[in-house]
Amino acid sequence: MKKKLSGRIFAVLMMLCLLCSSSLMVAYAEGDDKPSGNGMVQIELPDFADHIASFAIYEVGNYNYDGTVTLKDDFSSFTGDLTDFSEASKTLVAAESLAEIAASKKSLDSGTTSESKVVFSSLRTDNSLFLVLQTAGEEIIEVSPMLVILPYRTETGSSISVVIEAKYTDKRIPVEPKGAVVLIKKDKEDKRLPGAHFRFEFKSYIPENYIENTGIDVLSDSKGDYYWDVISLDLVTDEKGQIAIEDLPFGTYRFIETKAPNGYRLSEEPKEFEINKVGKIEFKGDIGEYVAKEGDPSFIIFENELKGGTPVHSSNPVQHSDASKPQSSVPSTVSTVSTVSTPSEVSGSPVITGEDVAKYTIISVVSGVSLAAVVLLLVFGKKESRYR
Repeated sequence: MKKKLSGRIFAVLMMLCLLCSSSLMVAYAEGDDKPSGNGMVQIELPDFADHIASFAIYEVGNYNYDGTVTLKDDFSSFTGDLTDFSEASKTLVAAESLAEIAASKKSLDSGTTSESKVVFSSLRTDNSLFLVLQTAGEEIIEVSPMLVILPYRTETGSSISVVIEAKYTDKRIPVEPKGAVVLIKKDKEDKRLPGAHFRFEFKSYIPENYIENTGIDVLSDSKGDYYWDVISLDLVTDEKGQIAIEDLPFGTYRFIETKAPNGYRLSEEPKEFEINKVGKIEFKGDIGEYVAKEGDPSFIIFENELKGGTPVHSSNPVQHSDASKPQSSVPSTVSTVSTVSTPSEVSGSPVITGEDVAKYTIISVVSGVSLAAVVLLLVFGKKESRYR
């Protein structure tokens, strides 16, 4: 009887042990994706983001000593490059791709900025790779996604902290709207004309308190005094008759043709136009032309009349003096997409260079000496024939 009772007690104890061990395994499995370590990541932000921006942290995988990354199951669909963290641009591209995957995953932890920072603690420090994403406050500050590696602890129980100054964009500052323009040069038959030269100018208004304005041609309109500020003296149409310029602040501009294509009359009337809509352009290689990419860029048509095949060249472009020139509201350089230069064309009489002059002088001297020798031979030859 005692043997049977002891056997039953043993069986019950075994069952309890199995149940306890199963519970521990389940608890371990459920807590496997939760922070459990001595690592800390601190994201630092500017004061204006305090109590505004929120972030979440995800464990992406483990960084190996051979430079590879073993991804967690949640991020196994990632196909980008995680082998080089030395270049910020590559790291940002990888972080942005991982952020798209993380959008549908559960984060390890989350937090909102306090005292201009957000802290994630109790993170594993076994070369774990973490992704930090912004989850709120983008209308005030926009923070780029970040990848962080927490290396192995050097001592048992020691902690490792990583502090990052976040890369951000201050959304409180309005972005200046900018537009784009494409000049198209053609003739009456819609033939595109390469090799046309243009001066590009901006209508710059002079402040009321500005007195010293000598050296510039001051004009007036209903808005006040202004002058034409030269942005570029020489832009040249490409093989499709195009000049493309982007990143132009809103305002009034004009193109002035300074040299017509060979065989065409110069278009002496400037083309004035407004940039008042946001626009971007792009080059389509299959057709060799610039087209609208975003918004509403301007397209300016310049036509030339054929002049009987006789080349027409304008005088040298007029350059405004910079003396006492008011500060322009247009940057000194704009983004010129196409400024294709063409070889200069020579018309009329040939030009003789210094080398040619020397060459022609030598030929003249040699020719003169030869001619004199022939005359002397003829004269003395006749005298000898008389005496015979």
